[in-house]
Formats: sequence, structure tokens, C-alpha cells
Amino acid sequence: MPQNKQDNLKARDRFLKLQNSKEKELLEIVEMAADICNAPYAEINMLSHQRQYLNFSAGIPVPGGGFENTESLITNDGVDIGVLCVFHSELRILDRLQLLMLKSLSKQIIHVMEFDENLSLLKDQFLDLKNSESTLQAFFESSSSCHLLLDDQLQVVSFNKALSNFIFTTSGINFTEEMEITDYVHQDFLSVFKKNCYAALEGASSIKEIYLEYITGRYWWFTTFDPAYNSRGEIIGVSYHATDITKKIEHEEQLRQQDESLQRIAHIQANDLSESIDIINLLSDTIVMKNIAEDIQEIQLLKDSINELNAKNKIVTRWRKAN
Repeated sequence: MPQNKQDNLKARDRFLKLQNSKEKELLEIVEMAADICNAPYAEINMLSHQRQYLNFSAGIPVPGGGFENTESLITNDGVDIGVLCVFHSELRILDRLQLLMLKSLSKQIIHVMEFDENLSLLKDQFLDLKNSESTLQAFFESSSSCHLLLDDQLQVVSFNKALSNFIFTTSGINFTEEMEITDYVHQDFLSVFKKNCYAALEGASSIKEIYLEYITGRYWWFTTFDPAYNSRGEIIGVSYHATDITKKIEHEEQLRQQDESLQRIAHIQANDLSESIDIINLLSDTIVMKNIAEDIQEIQLLKDSINELNAKNKIVTRWRKAN
């Protein structure tokens, strides 16, 4: 089936579903059409899948069908969705004014139905938006990071529960949208906070790691400052996010200290092994040179041990250089 034919069928079906909500208005238009044309009977017929449906009628049907005058119902995008008909018991030619009024009433039918369709679409879009907002809000509130939205005057627009809980825990303040930034931003972070907010209002995003001390403890924060845009792409504020990375930093510091300890141990081991090996080698050579124990089996075992210590010393040295 050609695409334009499929589109026409979809449009007809769409208007068929809408008609019930505008029954009163459409019935009034049918009655008006019958009155203007001095016809005993008028009706609106809708089309769908090559079938014609009688949707609204006014007056008394004419026996045998009578004679009809019709005006097609054409949507603004050119889809023929039905017809407005008036019936007479005998052949009658409508005058110019009646024809104009019939055409005007057919357009009014389209206006009523398209208005209802647009209203339905807006309602669907509103519901979709509300569902999206609910999903976004659920994510926003469930996040363990602190989220804050500021307007172009750095006034609070929105914030999440994690932020308000943290501020209350560390300062005993109930966070509200009326607060100034000096009321909730740590004094050691205030100048950096303002600087990056103003940069975001100019379109620049920034990332900062900051260490701050509170009465409840010490925290490392990973913070981001981003421009907030409206639907027209205009910057209307600042989107600020802060994630507690204290445990991550502390873990990294712990690993660093462990690595330093291993390095020191390796250095000590390497030096001690070298010194011990040198002393044993010297003693062994002295014994052999003086022919004190040429045939003693323990001397050979001593040399084997020295070789093994040398091998281990080289392993420790290579590891220390690699790390």
C-alpha cells in the first residue's frame, strides 16, 4: 500500500476516535446545515478503509434517499476524512450563499475535530513529559551525589535530597530555595564556587577536586559546573554536581603508602643481601686461597647458597627498579 494512502487511513481512524468528545458541537453544526439549506435532513459521514460511517444526523430522513448536496471534509494536511450532506425530498439547487455556508460549516467541522486532536496530542505530550519528569526526579532523588540547579543570579532553583541531608548533617541548616550561596557553600570553597559558576554562565564547563573539613569530618569532593540550557538553547543557569570521593582518595593514599613501604623494604633487602653476599664471598675465597678446606664439602654448599642469594638479590633489584 502506498505510504500516502496509509497516512490517509491513519488520519481517518484518528478523527473517528476523536468524534465522541465533540458530539455536541458537531451535532449543532449538522442542525445548522439543515436549517441554512432548508433541508429536512442533514448528516456527517466519516470514511475509513473504503467504508462510510454515519456519525451525526439531524432531522427526518427523506424516503428513498431524496436529493443530496454535499461538501467534503478536508483536513489542513489534505486528507479527505468524510462528507457533510444535506437532503431534500425533491431536486433543489442551493443558492450561492447556501453553498458558501455549507463550505464554511464543513471547515468548521474540521476546525472542531483538529482542535480536539491537537488538544489530545498536547494531553499525551503532557502526560509523557510528566512521566519523564517523574523518572528524572526519581533518579535525581535516589542519587547519592549532591545536585544543585542555580539560575543566572545564582539563586537556588532545585536541589536533591542528598544535598539537603548533607547540609543539615554538617551545619544543622534546613536547606531551602531562598538561601544565598554564602549560607550553604563552605567558606574555603566559596571563591572557587563563584568563579566556576560565572564561567558556566558564559558557557564553560569545569571539573574540580576539592578537600574540605567540616565539623563532622574531612571530605574530598569531585565537583562539576555546567551551563544549564532552556529549550531554545539559551543559558539560564548553572548545573552543579558534587560526589563524595573521600573513600576513593583514602584508598589511593593507602595504596601509595603501602607501595612506599614495599619500596623501602626492597631497598633495605637489596642492600643487606648485597653486603651479606659480599662478606660470604670474601670469607669463602679466603678459605680456598689458604687451602684450609679445599676438600670440605660444606664449601661447595656455601658457594651454591651464595649463587642462590645472588639470584634472589637480582630479582629484588629488578622489582625495585620496575616500581
